[in-house]
Amino acid sequence: MDYQFEFEAGTGRPLAKVSLEHEGFGEFLTEELGRDEVRLVQLLRALRPAVQGQVPELTVTGAQWSLQIEGDEVRLEPHHLGQPLDEAATRLLDDEAIDRIDGAAPASCGIDDFYHLLQAWHSFIRR
Repeated sequence: MDYQFEFEAGTGRPLAKVSLEHEGFGEFLTEELGRDEVRLVQLLRALRPAVQGQVPELTVTGAQWSLQIEGDEVRLEPHHLGQPLDEAATRLLDDEAIDRIDGAAPASCGIDDFYHLLQAWHSFIRR
C-alpha cells in the first residue's frame, strides 16, 4: 500500500493520500481519526490481538466508517454505502464534505499493512 501524509496549507490539518485501490483508508485517517491521538491509540491497542492472530473477527464502528477484521483481512466501509445522506446530515455538512462522503468507497488490505499504516499516521500526527 502506497501512502503519503502532509499537512494542509493554511489550516495545518493532516491529510492522508493513499493509493487509489486503498483510497478509503486515506479518507478514514483524514476524516475519522484526524489528529485524535487518543482514538488512534485505542484503535492500535484493539487491533494488536488481531494482528497477532489471537482474535479471528473484530468490528470497529466509527462515526463515518466501519472496520471489519476477519483473519488477516481488513475491510473498511463507509456507513452511508448505498444509502443517501439524510436531510439532517446534509444541513450539518458543507458541500466539500458531502462530496468526500459521497465519493467514499470501501477498501480492503491485509491486517499487517493496515497496522503499519496506523503506526505511520500516529508518528506523523505527533510531529
